[in-house]
Amino acid sequence: MRLWKIIAIATAAELAFASATLAVLGFAGGALNGWLDLVNQFTPIGLLIGVASLALSWLVAPESKARRAMITCSLVSIVAAVGLMAPDMAAAVGGLAARPVKGAAQMKIAQFNVWNENDDLPLLVRTIARSGADIVATEEIRCDKPKALQPLAAVYPYQAGCGHNWPCGTMIFSKMKPISMEDLTRGEGTGASTCIMRAVFKGADGKPFTLFVTHLGWPLPPWHQKLQRAALAELVKASANRGSTVLVGDFNLTPWSYTLRDQDKTLKPMMRRTRALFTYPALIPRARFKSLPFLPIDQIYATPDWKVTDVKRLPRSGSDHFPIIATFSR
Repeated sequence: MRLWKIIAIATAAELAFASATLAVLGFAGGALNGWLDLVNQFTPIGLLIGVASLALSWLVAPESKARRAMITCSLVSIVAAVGLMAPDMAAAVGGLAARPVKGAAQMKIAQFNVWNENDDLPLLVRTIARSGADIVATEEIRCDKPKALQPLAAVYPYQAGCGHNWPCGTMIFSKMKPISMEDLTRGEGTGASTCIMRAVFKGADGKPFTLFVTHLGWPLPPWHQKLQRAALAELVKASANRGSTVLVGDFNLTPWSYTLRDQDKTLKPMMRRTRALFTYPALIPRARFKSLPFLPIDQIYATPDWKVTDVKRLPRSGSDHFPIIATFSR
C-alpha cells in the first residue's frame, strides 16, 4: 500500500473516532455539564470533520471491519451535529421574520461588538453611520475610543456608556431621545461582572419600550457565565413581564449549545429573533485576515408584541465580529 494512502486512512480513522467521541459527549452530556457543552459551541466544525472523515473512509479505506467502524463513527458525528443544528438552521431557512404591518412605523436596532483591538475606527464610524439604524448598541469600546467616535454625534446625538473600560465598554447611540439611560453593571469586583446597559425610549407609535444591551464572557469556566446570565435574566424578565422589551448583545453562546437553549427558556416571554446568523469571526485576531464566520454568538431578543420583519448581517467594520441589524414594528 502506498504511503499517501496509509496516511489518508490513518487520518480518516483519527478524525472519525475523535469526532464521534466529542459528538457523543457533547450531544449526550452537554445538557448536564457545562464543560461538555463547550463542545457543542463548535458543532459546525464537528460536522465538517465528520463529513471529511466519512469521505476519506469511503474513498481510500479498503473493505474491512475497521472501514465500517470508521464510517459508522463518521455518521454518528454527522447525525449528532445535524440534530443540534437543525432547529435553528430550519428556522433560518424557513424564515421566522414577520410580515410588515401596513402603516406601522418601523424601527431599526443594530448590534456591534466593535472589538477592543479594532484599529480601523474610521471604517467602524462609516459602517455605523450608513447602517440606517435608529439605535446602535455596542460592546468592547475602550475609554479612549469615544473620542474617535465623536463624528457619530452628528447622526446619533444621544449617547451613553456603561462608564467602564474593557471588558465592559457597552454604549448606546441613538437618533431617538431616550426617556432614560443607565448603567446596570452587576457584580463588579467579583470576577463575574455582568455588563448591562438599560435605556427607555418612546417608540414611533407613542408607546414606551425598554432596551437592554449586554456582553457576556466566554463560558470558560462555565460557572462564570452562569452567574452573568442569572444577573441578566433577573433584570430582563422583570422588564419583559411589565411591558415591551428588547435585548441585544454579544452572548458568546451558539444556538446549538444547551446553554443558550436554557437561556431562551429562562428569558421567556422574550423570544430570540436571531437564527443561525453567523457573526464570528469576521477576521482572525492577531493575524488580522478576513475569515468565514462559523459561530452565531451575537443575539437579539424581543417581547412578543414586537414584529421583527428583517434580521441580517451588516458589512465588516474592522471588528472580529460582524454587526447585525433588525427591523422592528408593532
